[in-house]
Amino acid sequence: MNDLDYLNLINEIGFLLLKSGSEIYRVEEAITRMCEANGYKNVEIFAIPTYYTLSLTLPDGSLYNTSVRSRRNRVHLDRLHALNDLARKISDKKLNYDEIIEKLDEIKNTNLVGNPGCYTTCSILTAYPLAKEGIIDMSTLIIDAKSGTSGAGRGAKMANL
Repeated sequence: MNDLDYLNLINEIGFLLLKSGSEIYRVEEAITRMCEANGYKNVEIFAIPTYYTLSLTLPDGSLYNTSVRSRRNRVHLDRLHALNDLARKISDKKLNYDEIIEKLDEIKNTNLVGNPGCYTTCSILTAYPLAKEGIIDMSTLIIDAKSGTSGAGRGAKMANL
């Protein structure tokens, strides 16, 4: 693995963080930590919701600059969780290059469907047409539903805090 291969992986993770709806500070922080963990100096990153630019100094003293743009972003919380976990492991040097590629491929190839609203209706409306067409295997379907304070018509009230 050379520096450009490693930086390509970091940029792919950064792109996926943007595409999955990550907070901007988290994109900047994750990329900075991964770069610094690999010994890069003068790491500077500037991100907005669809774009970031990264500049740093490589160990040989040469400069590296790149810009990454992501279109059609949407919030994908499960993917964000997996990407943030991967970034932490890279920053802590818990994975070698091949393991990083393997984990990143797993994240990219995971098909998750997220939908807000009534759990039962949402789950059926999402899964039924996919199951009917044989696109998904119902024996592997997992519904991971989450609720906030507005669930079941409740509203945020001071008395509930």
